Amino acid sequence: MKILLLASLICCLFLTSNAQTIKPYKAILETESGKLKGILQKVDSTNVILNIDGRFTAIKISDIQLVKIRTIKKHYKTQDFLNDMPQTEYKVDQKGEMVDHWGNKAPGLKDEAAAATFGVILNGLFNVIAFPIHAVNPNIARFDLKDKKKSKQLSQLVYYSINYQSSPNTHLADLKKLKEVSEKLK
Repeated sequence: MKILLLASLICCLFLTSNAQTIKPYKAILETESGKLKGILQKVDSTNVILNIDGRFTAIKISDIQLVKIRTIKKHYKTQDFLNDMPQTEYKVDQKGEMVDHWGNKAPGLKDEAAAATFGVILNGLFNVIAFPIHAVNPNIARFDLKDKKKSKQLSQLVYYSINYQSSPNTHLADLKKLKEVSEKLK
């Protein structure tokens, strides 16, 4: 029974490790008419197709000067940076006062309110500092399409498109067919 369970666990891990996930990338295209930002959907020999706010937009490759690829970041969620602070436990001593492990008296209502207010302000300050750090989104790749090596850069740009990620095997099959055709022509 244990062997069967172990074998099924290994099979599940193997199947999930080979599954390919599709990761959308944000593309920033610089053209003569301005910048376009959207999710890189497809790249072919004549157009780059972007998903801009749910609409597919085709941009001619001849119009594109520069392409920057970035990851898509999730929205920033405020965090509670002070939640891991150890809580002090208070017990009643012989005099009937609340004290901690070392004999320090428990703070009063006024002190607790001041500490809670200070904690909220400090946590807000930490979040104000953390937000711009989270917002930094550097380029993963950059493709200069004014360059003479345009075809090489386009072939590398394809790898970031959703179309390629969803079906890399079809592109491999297309390459095999092209090789067969070129061999027959020789």
